[in-house]
This record gives sequence, structure tokens and C-alpha cells, in this order.
Amino acid sequence: MLVSAHFSLRGRRLLYVVLINSSLINLIEAQEQKSIKALSTTELEEKSEEINTQLSQLANYSLRSGIGSIGYRSEHYDTPEHKEWIEIELDQLHSMDQVVIIPTIRRGAEKGFQADGFPIKFKIIAGTKYNKIGRVIAEYNNEITPFLPRVAPLVVKGDGLPASWLRVEVEKLSQREFDDKYVLQLSEILIFDGPKNVALGKSVSTLTNKSNWSESWDKSFLVDGVSPYIMDAARGKSSIAFISPVGVVPSLIIDLEEEHLISQIQLHAVEQGDTVPQAYAGNLGIPEFFEIESSLHMDFSDAKVIINYEQAHVNSTGPILMWNIEEARCRFIRLTAKKNHQFTYISSDMLRIGFSEIEIMSEGKNIAKNKLVTTDKGQEYFRDLAALTDGSNLYGEILPIKIWVNELARRHYLEAQLPLIQQELTVRYDKQKTHLRMMIWLTAFIAAIAGFIMLINRNFRLQEITQLKERIAADLHDELGASIHTIGLLSDAAKLAHNSPEKWLMLHQRIRNMTERTGKAIQYSTNMLESKGIYIELIQDMRQELRRMLSELDHSLLVDGEQYLNQLKPRTRLDLFLFYKECLNNICRHAQATSCKIELIAAPGEIQLIVSDNGKGISKPLGYIPSSLTRRAKLLKAQVSVQDNANQGTCVKLVLRTKKFRFKHTTRQKINNRK
Repeated sequence: MLVSAHFSLRGRRLLYVVLINSSLINLIEAQEQKSIKALSTTELEEKSEEINTQLSQLANYSLRSGIGSIGYRSEHYDTPEHKEWIEIELDQLHSMDQVVIIPTIRRGAEKGFQADGFPIKFKIIAGTKYNKIGRVIAEYNNEITPFLPRVAPLVVKGDGLPASWLRVEVEKLSQREFDDKYVLQLSEILIFDGPKNVALGKSVSTLTNKSNWSESWDKSFLVDGVSPYIMDAARGKSSIAFISPVGVVPSLIIDLEEEHLISQIQLHAVEQGDTVPQAYAGNLGIPEFFEIESSLHMDFSDAKVIINYEQAHVNSTGPILMWNIEEARCRFIRLTAKKNHQFTYISSDMLRIGFSEIEIMSEGKNIAKNKLVTTDKGQEYFRDLAALTDGSNLYGEILPIKIWVNELARRHYLEAQLPLIQQELTVRYDKQKTHLRMMIWLTAFIAAIAGFIMLINRNFRLQEITQLKERIAADLHDELGASIHTIGLLSDAAKLAHNSPEKWLMLHQRIRNMTERTGKAIQYSTNMLESKGIYIELIQDMRQELRRMLSELDHSLLVDGEQYLNQLKPRTRLDLFLFYKECLNNICRHAQATSCKIELIAAPGEIQLIVSDNGKGISKPLGYIPSSLTRRAKLLKAQVSVQDNANQGTCVKLVLRTKKFRFKHTTRQKINNRK
């Protein structure tokens, strides 16, 4: 391709690496644009921690003071809707990797340092000499996607677009601070082809530029390499700049140790001091006139002047002086001060020279780093000459220009994103606190409800136990009353039978048996009252009661579906047992039967108790049911029926339907078959 024809193989490889890194940056930033609200709280906390970690490793916005190049300013207007444009001619075709626009920085009374006169709406167009219309590579509108306020550079991805010119077309201006006029102000425009700023020192044309401001706001300042920032990498070791003693102005010679093809030179000025106000002027140690020579030989017998610097006026200086030079092969570099390099506050015989760093660039790499520096004076200096090539300044490591401005842009993005994340976290923490308070109140309410339910349940259980005991006591009362009444009748009969010894003995024996039976009934009821698990074994109790009360009769007990009976509540089992016991009492007292048959059949949803005897039956109207049975059936919420056949006995049938069992009624057929 034409674009890369002028690169060496190593240069092309470096360009490809930069383009790949640029794509990765685009991908990373696209992923970071994911909605903050869509992230979980844990993800937000991790992202906040990650941003703080990144910010601690990125270059800082350290702004220079003193005098020097400011940038470009257009004509001013009373309204924002005015068009302005800036165009940079690159002389030859380049692969445009990135475009960096550095704002002019003001210091406001309320908002501190902010961009001043940065356009509200603009687009960036690039093209070739064969394409004068060009292609729009980026459009910005602060009213749609805010990028102001800012202090940092604005980095635009070029994606390797071949271009020989670049134009910034502004459609809407912003207000400058001091008089609220609408104006376009920019400090610097950098165009990177790989690591190299190819816009440096190129021809610039603009729509407007007030001539009486040319010394402060000339359009050439847009490509002089001077920005409002001091390189503060926030990492690496600090280094004190080299500066010669007063009155000593040596030539500085760097041995690159081997031949290199150099293309750039960058001089970093001596720091202005770390005090406020700063101790030195911004051009301390920079001669007003100097030249830089290259040579393949130590004696500079083949010296070639590659830079001839002349400070045109006070605004022609800055923290970093940069030059793109015609590629030259050399091993030695010499910087020599010329005439008139004195300062305004000292006499002409008190001259000095010094820099924080001298960078000699070859294919984007500083090949002068850690190389030997000597002078033509052959004397010792109170500041070490090694500081000129140690790769550090007062603030730490010296970064490649492209990496530096990208870190500043990255810092702006992260510092704009961090408050949004922290705001969202604050909202979520407040919600969590609210939810926590609600949960505490809800937990307390539930605990109170649980305690209240436990108290009610305890009362219900106490009431149930009381009712159980009352029912057992009532049963005991009925049985005692009946037994005592029977004993009284037998006693009266015994008085009348005193003349018949045999009958008297028989009546006496019946009284004796009734007394023993009553005693057993009292003991059995007492045991039930004292038991903690009343009628846990219903069938066992029914068999025991049958043997106790009807031991003299032929009797049988048939049980089917015992597993369903075990699922009955204790109260239901007790009521069922008492109904059963009342049936046995009636047979014992009134039936005069010789045999008794009991069937207890349980199925899902229904229980039947059938008690039949062969006694004399009930001498009452058809359908009569004893009140004791009716009362106990009512407690069970069951249906009771009595079938009375004269001289064939009585059949009592209890049907209890229960809602507890929700099974298929497969056993119902067994009950129907028994009917």
C-alpha cells in the first residue's frame, strides 16, 4: 500500500500493533458503556474498585503555569450558531491512527480548571489530495452525548484511515469565560500515525484568526507540540533535571552507542519548581537560540545540523519542545547554545543551560534512554548529566506522547463514570438500608405474630386437653351413675330375697361383680386422665375395653384400614372411643345379649363403626336413638342410626366423614360390599 511504503519493516509492525491496540481500546470502551443500572451491586462495587485502581496508575492533569504557547482562537460572536473550521495539511499520505484534540484550559472562579471555548457541535473530516471532500471520521454534539465539561484531551479513533489532510468543522460554538462571547479555542491538534505525531509543525489554515492576537493565539500554535499539561505520569521514580551552573553553557553530547535512523527529537524543560508560586520561569535553561547536530563520528567531523532553534517570542516555548525531522543516520547527538540565551531577570553574563530529559526517537522508541551524556567543558556539575537520559522527570516516568494523552483522556472517562457508579451504589445502599429496616420490622412483626400464634395454640391445646378431660370425666360420671344405680337395685332385690339363700347369693355375687367393674372403670379413666398421649393406640384401647366390659359375652372386634385410623386427631379418636364405649355400656346394661360383634372400617374420607348384639332390642318407636349416642355423634359431627329388630337384637351404625384424607376412594367399595 502507498500508506506504508515509506515505513521500514519494523515501523510497519509497530503500526500494526498500535492499530490492534486501538481496536482493543474501542472494544473495551464499548463494553464499559454497558448500562450501569443493568449491573448488579457486586459488579458495581468491583467496577468502582477497578476504576480507582486504574486512576491511581494513570497520568494526572498537572497544568503548567508561567508563559508559553496557548493555542488558537477564532473570531468571537454574540450567538453560538457560527461555523468555524481548522485544516491541517500533512504534505504526504499517512495512516491516521488517532486524532487528539487538546482544549484550551481556563481557571474559573467557581468551577476551577475547565476547557474554554471548546466547540459544542463539530465533526472531524479526513481526506487525501485526490479526495477534497473527505470522509467524516467522527461527529460530536454535546447536547446529545455530553463530553463537556472537560480538562482532558479528546481522543478520536482513526482506524488507520489513509489521509493527507484533516479538517475540524465546527457548527456550534461555546462561550468563553471572561466575556461570555462565543468563540472557538483549541490548544493543540495531534495526528498519530503509529506513535508519531505527524501533524507536528505542519501547515494550518483557519476560517478566522485575529491578526492582533497572532503572538498569543496564532494558528501555528495548534501544531507546535505544546500543550497546557506538564507530563505527570504518577508512576516511576522522580528525577531532578540537569542544569548547568550560572555562567557555564556547555554543549551536551549524547553517545547512542551504535548507529540509528532517527526521526524525532523531544526536549523536556526544567521543572519550574514544586512550590506555589513556582520558583522559575517556564523557559529556565532553554537557550533562545540553539542547534542540534548529528554525526557518525565522535569528533563531529561529519556533523549535520538537524534542528536550528530560534525563539521568535516569549510564547514560543513550553514544557516539551518537539520536532519531526528528516530521517538521519547517526550515533552522536550534540546540542549547542548560541547567542542571546539570557534571561530577563539576570545579566547576560549569568547564562545557564539545562533540560529535564532529551529524547531521541527512532521508530517511536527513545534510543537515548540511559545513554552516556558528556559535555565539551570537561568539568563536574552539581547536577548529574545522567538526568538528561534517565527517562524520568520531577513527577516520575516520561511516557511516549501518544500513551500520555490517551491516559489523560482515559482519566477523564473514568472520572466521569465513577460518580455515576457511586451515585447508583448510594441509591442501592439506601434501598438496602430501607429493605433492611423493613426486614427488621417484618421480622419483629412475624416474631410477634408467631409468639401470638404460639400463645393461641397453647391456649387451644390447653382447652382441648381440658375438653378431653371433661369428656372423660363425663364418661366416668355416666358409668358411675349407672353402676351405682344398678348396685342400688340389686341391693333392694337382695333385701327381698333374704328367704331364698340361693337367690340372695346370686344377687350378692352380681353386686360384687358390679363393684369390681366400677372400680376398674374408675382406674381406667384415671389412667387416661393422667396420660400425656391420650388414645395414641385406639384399637388397643377398644380391645381392652371390650374385654373389660363384655368379658361374659361372646364378642368379636374386626378392624379394617388401621393406617387411616392412626391419622385421626387425638380429639376425634377420643370421641370415637367414647361413642364406642357408650354402645358397650348400653349392651351391658340393657340388651341382655349373649353375643356382640363390632366392626370398625376406615377408608380415605370415611370411617364406619358398626356395633350389633343379639339382645332384646329397644322397646321404643322405630328410629329411636338414645340421647347419649346422639350427643356423642354430634361431637364427632357424624351420622348415627339404630336398627332395632325384636328378638333379634340391635345394630348401631356410626358414619364419620373426614376431609383430611384426599386419596382415591378405592376402599369405599370394601365398605359397600360389607353392607
